[in-house]
Amino acid sequence: MQKAQKIENLLKKKFFISQSSNIYGGVAGFFDYGPLGCSLRNNIVNYWRSVFTNEPNIYEVDSSVILPEAVLKASGHVDKFCDTLIFDEVNGECFRADHYLRDKVDEETGERLDVMSLEEINETIAKFDVKSPSGNKLGNATHFNLMFKTFIGPKSQNLGYLRPETAQGQFLNYKKVYELNNEKFPFGTFSIGKVFRNEISPRGGLLRVREFEQAELEFFVHSDEKTHAKYDRVKDVELTLHFGSEVQETKRMRLCDAIDNNIIKNRCIGYFVGLTHNFLKAVGFVDFRFRQHKRDEMAHYACDCWDAEILTTYGYIECVGIADRSCYDLSMHSKCSGASLVAQKRLDRPRQEVKLEPMCDMKEWGKTFKDKLPLLLEKIKNLKVEENNLVKEMEFDGQMISLEYKRTEHTVHVEDFVPSVIEPSFGIGRIFYSLIEQVYWERKDDEQRHVLSLSPVVAPYQVGLTSLRIGDYKKQLNDIFEQLKLRNIRVFMNERNVSIGRRYASSDEIGVPYFITFDNESVRDEMVTIRERDSMDQVRVLTEKVVEVIDGLVRGSIDFDKINK
Repeated sequence: MQKAQKIENLLKKKFFISQSSNIYGGVAGFFDYGPLGCSLRNNIVNYWRSVFTNEPNIYEVDSSVILPEAVLKASGHVDKFCDTLIFDEVNGECFRADHYLRDKVDEETGERLDVMSLEEINETIAKFDVKSPSGNKLGNATHFNLMFKTFIGPKSQNLGYLRPETAQGQFLNYKKVYELNNEKFPFGTFSIGKVFRNEISPRGGLLRVREFEQAELEFFVHSDEKTHAKYDRVKDVELTLHFGSEVQETKRMRLCDAIDNNIIKNRCIGYFVGLTHNFLKAVGFVDFRFRQHKRDEMAHYACDCWDAEILTTYGYIECVGIADRSCYDLSMHSKCSGASLVAQKRLDRPRQEVKLEPMCDMKEWGKTFKDKLPLLLEKIKNLKVEENNLVKEMEFDGQMISLEYKRTEHTVHVEDFVPSVIEPSFGIGRIFYSLIEQVYWERKDDEQRHVLSLSPVVAPYQVGLTSLRIGDYKKQLNDIFEQLKLRNIRVFMNERNVSIGRRYASSDEIGVPYFITFDNESVRDEMVTIRERDSMDQVRVLTEKVVEVIDGLVRGSIDFDKINK
């Protein structure tokens, strides 16, 4: 049995996850999390919060999961958030083009599939004479928008979409947080929540789904000041980088060297690459790299983008995207909504600036245009005027208006600018599954004994608790259970009436790092056994000290090998 299948069986057996609506046959791309899955997922998210958001200038925003069409039209998602679809002309079966064609073409062509135009996809199908699985002809490639469309209210023209990312809700609320932060830069917002993508062919369990949890941070900076105050804390981190705008290579190097050699474009995006590296290591990942997007695969909003890719049985899987979105989103929302989303920066030295101001006849216009006056003033505001022509003719509401401008000089102390955004975006489901893959292994003497070497940072339970004979030491077990909970240690009582070996094995399967056992000697010597999951080594400690020892083990201040030394 393949590793991926064994892991899937284990996750379902222990109800980490289950296919949604499975008693009705299930629906591809949707999963439910069970108690253990919820705990592991929540622990990942909580640790993410502690690493990325525990700063005085980082604020949480929780926005609606349904967005009106105008928002996503402005962001580019309505027109550009698409995959390429091909279909069987006879039975109508659909396939995502890049996935379906990859193993049916040569390697060079396969590497370009995800950036090909529709015409190039059609030419590739013809060149390699690709057929459907049924042997039928494939129809012409088309674009398929990945957003779930819905109607807001009873009117069919009032379109909305389930959000494809949390970022847009943060951009829409950016100005409020800017004001809350006393109009100071830099600052950030973050959101954690469900997003939706109507994948053509969901596969790989949690790796490609239609609903998943996302943790995103939007860090707003001045376009000329893309740095971070805490860059020095991560600059010496050793990274595995796979980079190049066209031809790519892989190298190990320090973050600061990647910045100095202009491989990573600025210190702000570099800071979040370094912080992401430290986060992934602490959670328990060993094999991962940071891959730079090629020029022809860059998202429509990005000017530099790095993916944290984690090695799995499916190859390297993108789990984190760290993008320099520049000022694209705020500029587009400002343009399409008419709202001012600019910020202000105080100049080091004031400067003189010439302004051309319209001489508005408010009294006469008020009589003529009445409630349309605000629209007129907005139109005047957006007119472009040249200094050598201070008279402007314009039409409004069927009438010609002659506008005269006057030239004035002002001392400018601040300048307006549209902030740039650096965005680390984490796919929690992919991190969840990839972590399980990397920490899964089997005992050498028994391949039926599965182990998840989960870090105490994220393990659903950090310690198990039992007695050698079920029913013994109830008071002592309950006392220790309560003491551990008071220290916010995740503990479970294993009262299965099976051998101690089977109890240990079942706790190994769900990743419990440590296990406390009261045995036949505990009354006499007032000691208990602590078992370490991976080595299966055991030490005996005084019952009165066990809570303190476990607390040190799960927080990393005590090494198991040195408990009795």
